[in-house]
This record gives sequence, C-alpha cells and structure tokens, in this order.
Amino acid sequence: MKPVRALSFVGLLCFFFFAQQAQAVTLFLDDFQDENDTILSVHDSHWVTPSFASPPKWGEYVIFNNTAGDGAGSVYDVNQLDNIDLPSHFIVTQNFNISSDISFDGNEAFMDVRLNDATDNNSALFRFYPSLPSVKLESLGSVPYQYSTTGVFNFTENNTISVEYDSGNYVASINGIVTLTFSDASFIPRHIIINQHINTSDLTRFEVSDFTTTPSPTVTPALTGTPIPSPTSSVKKVVLVPGMEASWNADAILNCKLDPEDYEGEWTLAPFAEFAYSPLLDRLGVTENVEVHPYYYDWRIPVTLNGVGLGSHIGSVAASGRVDVVGHSMGGLVSRRYLELVENANRVDKMITVGSPHMGAVNAYPAWSAGEIWDSDLIQRIALSLLLKSCGQFFHEDDRATVENYFPSVQDILPVFNYLRDKKTGDYIDVGGMTASNLWLMNSIFGTPFFNVNMGTLSGTGEPTLAELDVIGANPRDVRVGDWADGRPTRRYESTAGDGAVLNISSMLPDATQNSIINQDHIGIINSTEGIDAILSFLDIDSFSSVVSPLFRPNSALVVATYPGEFEVVDVDGEVIKSENGIAVLFSPVSGRRVVRRESKEEGVMMIGRFLPDGRFDWQEIGSGRLGNDDYSFDY
Repeated sequence: MKPVRALSFVGLLCFFFFAQQAQAVTLFLDDFQDENDTILSVHDSHWVTPSFASPPKWGEYVIFNNTAGDGAGSVYDVNQLDNIDLPSHFIVTQNFNISSDISFDGNEAFMDVRLNDATDNNSALFRFYPSLPSVKLESLGSVPYQYSTTGVFNFTENNTISVEYDSGNYVASINGIVTLTFSDASFIPRHIIINQHINTSDLTRFEVSDFTTTPSPTVTPALTGTPIPSPTSSVKKVVLVPGMEASWNADAILNCKLDPEDYEGEWTLAPFAEFAYSPLLDRLGVTENVEVHPYYYDWRIPVTLNGVGLGSHIGSVAASGRVDVVGHSMGGLVSRRYLELVENANRVDKMITVGSPHMGAVNAYPAWSAGEIWDSDLIQRIALSLLLKSCGQFFHEDDRATVENYFPSVQDILPVFNYLRDKKTGDYIDVGGMTASNLWLMNSIFGTPFFNVNMGTLSGTGEPTLAELDVIGANPRDVRVGDWADGRPTRRYESTAGDGAVLNISSMLPDATQNSIINQDHIGIINSTEGIDAILSFLDIDSFSSVVSPLFRPNSALVVATYPGEFEVVDVDGEVIKSENGIAVLFSPVSGRRVVRRESKEEGVMMIGRFLPDGRFDWQEIGSGRLGNDDYSFDY
C-alpha cells in the first residue's frame, strides 16, 4: 500500500476529542453475540443489502467474516433499517478485534465508515488503515481529500474507531485518539455504510448514537470544566498569541516536519518577528502585578488544532482563575477558535484580537491557489519563503502543492466575502462555490455574548490593502499543474480601509464590546506605542510606555538558517551575530561578504535568504556535502 503523505499534525490532537455524554440516545446497536451473527438492534430490525447499487464493490459495503478474502459475505446499509433517521449530531462507533499478523485482500487492509447523502452520489469516506496505521478522508462529494495522520497511535488486538458528525463538523478517532477533524456543510449525511477489508478481524460491536438532546460537545480533558470565577489574586495573567509565521522551530520548518512526534525542540518567537512583539512583551514584563505567557505554535497546521493547543496552554497558565488574551493576526483566529471549542467552559475574562481576519484576507488567495507570495509584510515573506523552499525542494513539489500539503492553515484565512470578479462580465464570483473556500469561517457563528467573554478588536487603517481581484480563466499551464482553479488574477484593487494585510470589515466584530481603529499598519497595531496603549487600555492595565523600543520597520533582511546546531555570522564590519534556535537575521543589511561559523560539524542543511526592499528575494541552499568542516563565506 502506498501511504498518503499529507497533513501529519495529529500529535497536537492526542488530548482532543468530543466528550460523549452518558445520556445519548442509541439509534442502532449490534453486538454480534449470537452464533450466526444475526442482528440484535434496539429496533429489532435486520441489516439489508442496499438497493442503490449492484453488484457490491469494495469500499462501499460491509463485508463480515471474509476469511477467504474472496469478497464473499453480506452487504449491509444501516440507514435501510426501520426507524433510522440520522440527526444533526451523531456518532458511529465500531469495535473490532484484529490479529497481530494482518492479512488482507490485494494490497490494502482497511476499515471504512462512509457517510452518504440521500442520493448516494456524495459521500465522506473515512478509511482506517491498521497496517499503516493512519486514517484518510478519501472523498467528500466531488472533491478529493488526502488528509492523513500517522505515527502517534497504533491499532491493538481490541480496537475502536469512530466518526462523529455535528452540523457539518467531522471528527474521526482511533482508540480514543482524534486523528482527523474538518468542517464541510456541502452535504447532509443520510446513509451510513461500513466496510471490513481485513481477513483476520472480527467486528464485536457497531453502534449509532444521537446527541442532539445532549449538551454541545466540549474538549477534554485539558479544556473541560465549568465556568471559573474571577481570581481573587491581584496578579493579571495575559496570554499573547502572535500571528502567522511569527513562531519558529528549526527542525520542523527546515526539515518540513508536521508531526510533533517527528521533530525536536519547542516553538519559540521567531528572531525575524522579535521587532514586532518585543515592545508589547517588554511593556507587560515590567508592569506591576502582570504576568505575560506567550503561546508560540505551529502556524502551518489548521487553526482548529492550534485552538486546542491554546486551550492546553491556558490550562497550564491558569489552573484556577482566568486570563486575558491578546491575539494578533492569525493569533486572534486561534484565540477565537479556542472559545468556539470550549464555549462557556473557557478561562478567559477579556480577549482582544488585533488585526485578525475574521472574514479572511484576500492575500491568502494567491498563496492557496498558486503558492505565490504577495504579502508586503517582511515577517510573512521570510517565513513563507522558508517554507516553500525547504518543503518544495525536499519533496519536489510545486509551490501550490507545497502550501496545500504543508501550510494548510492558509485555507483558514481565505475570505468568506465575494472578492473575485469575472473580468469579462464584471460579475462577482460567489465565494461559496469556489474551490478555494474557507470551510471553517463559512460555518462559524461567532458573536454576542461571545461565551461570556468581554471581546474587543483593534484594527489599523490608512494602508493600501488588497480588497478585490479581476480574474480570467486559468491558462493551459495553470490547468495542467492545478493553479488558479477559480481564476487567474489580472488586476488588483486596494482599499485604504485596512492595515495593509487585513481589511477593516474583516478585522472588526460587529457585536464586540469595543472596535478600535488607529492609523497603523499590520505590524504597527501590535508594536507601536499607540497600538500597545490601546491594547492595555482595553485590558484595564495601567503601564508607562518608557520601556517601549523605538519604532522599527525593516524592509529588507538577510536570513541564515541551519539544522542541526547553532552558528554565528561575522558581518562585513566584523560584528558577530549569534544564531538563536538555528536562525540568525540581519535587518537592513549592507552589501558585502559574510562568514558563517558553525558550532557543529555534523551533516546538516543551511539556507541563506536575501530579501530586498523592492519585494524581490532569492535563496541559496547548501547541502551537507558542501558545508564540510570549514567556515562558509557568501556575498550579499
């Protein structure tokens, strides 16, 4: 079997699952206890062969006791049972025993849970592979999905797999570990079909449960609990969640690893983002009775997963009591998602999102649809360029495929308002029908009372911000490689009602307690004195501004990154710049020759990036064979 290489981010989900309530109603149950494997269901009904297809085919039907591996067996469709009417929130749970020596028919061993719509033309097929192990979403309607998670769980002798559906949201689990989550409201499940494609296994239980009459799902164990009263302590705890590409892990990024089980080290503040966040961190750090607890995270993976991680972080920061949260850019979306997951069990008193794209950002379209970098933000240019060069070259993929496979969070910031116009007709293209669609924000309802959290926003204005695009049909080359599926841009339209990255209509929340706007760009709203004062004012923190660093706005940079080991760069004037966590950044560098001295002489990789003021950049990658034991010199 050829494993699917895709989004291996399951490590962050090891502690995440939707808690099932004891009062759930069982719609159907079979424990296969009689010797003939006849049905024991609460409706006293029998499995039947589906009427919608003949003859049976693998991947569509249930095969029991297929010891010969010849496809013989009975075919069953749960929804054909009497009185089965699938609710808006249900879970399919399947228990089976499996031999340690897996045998299978052909070249694959798997267990399927397929959810079909009423026509049986559209489906979400969850395929669980005990021999990999992994779970893959094979298809959803006409759109193929290739999500796969591997490496952090194992099938055992006795196993439980489940798929939960809740109003367009899906969660797949193996032995209590969530392995895949996504949202899509494009069709409504009406049929449940299961399939056993493993010769040496026996189903021991199959159940469909209804949760529509129970409380909404919560996240456990780190995120559950009842609403927590405000702390009696006078110390205010503030959690800062930085934006996309502001966190750094050399092993994960330079070696293109998504699974936390595969890479070493913690996520830290990226050196190329320190100028953006150090002023606020410094200000909070010297303020009496205030503790600041930054949450650095893998910004490449979906927002939902980082929302779970933020919940765990908040739980460790505030074992009791509450915190205030400041989320900049994507960090605001991560913070929002945390509230959506835990609802009224959250530990937040006040939350302010700063330049966060609650309705998406148009710059995400070229990144998601063609792997192109249009951002003027130097932080995002550096990080995205690192990602494209390291992953694209490592796996020999084009830029669009690299973003989709190794930077899936870009999909979570695609706009949910109409922003593409057909150049020929002048008509807007319906964002709901586009291939590049933001499934999470389209299905998210986030408004008052914000789960009892005092919510505020801070937006920047006066900066030219991408607002709309004229597009034409994809050209033959685009079609061949899969670029610009919704249209190739021919003209850009900007608005000054934004911070240069996010429009004000996206960064504000209509029902928020406070929506403030200042004349700053996307970085200035978080690192300028004006921006910091606005943030602290909303949080009711009194602080002098004497420790705020002078406003620093670099427009060019030289980046050197290596893994493994640290190094130092000798600048043209002899100054020595030491690396931090495998990376060194020189802002506004002058031309000249520099020398890199590595501390470790073991094999590794080095990348050198040059980012020019006019937006151009180039990369040089030096493999282990060229690094050798000597210092490495290069020109800028």
